[in-house]
Amino acid sequence: MDNVAPRPLATARLPLGGLPADPTYCEWGAVVGGRIRRLRRERGATLQALGLALRRPDGKHYSAGFVSRIERGRTSAPFYVYLAIADALGVDPGVLLGPDATALTVSEAEATLLRCVRKQAIEPHEAIVRLLGDRHADQQLAAVHDHRIAAVE
Repeated sequence: MDNVAPRPLATARLPLGGLPADPTYCEWGAVVGGRIRRLRRERGATLQALGLALRRPDGKHYSAGFVSRIERGRTSAPFYVYLAIADALGVDPGVLLGPDATALTVSEAEATLLRCVRKQAIEPHEAIVRLLGDRHADQQLAAVHDHRIAAVE
């Protein structure tokens, strides 16, 4: 009895072209969804909590299952939903939707500093001047300017 080959689990043959692609999978959606999942988990939020933070046009909230499908790239949502997700997670929409360079890892302290500067409506170069004082400001602003040009190129 030990020499008998195991019975195959599936007897149907595969289609000639292979298995069809999953029509619900979106590679771009999986990249953006992965960013959403990472940010949500970093903040200790549940799928349900994020869904409740998002309001649908009919006034109801999105379900945890819908948020999960977005995170796994199994569905896409209207653009305003991604903007609402970014807002609920406290990040710039470019962090979710932009190229990978915009998704750089930022410590919680750095993110807090950035939120404070934005809340005070202080431009980044002005914040540098205030932090460093006048004696080093010119050198630092030149470095910031050079970095911006390099980042754009």
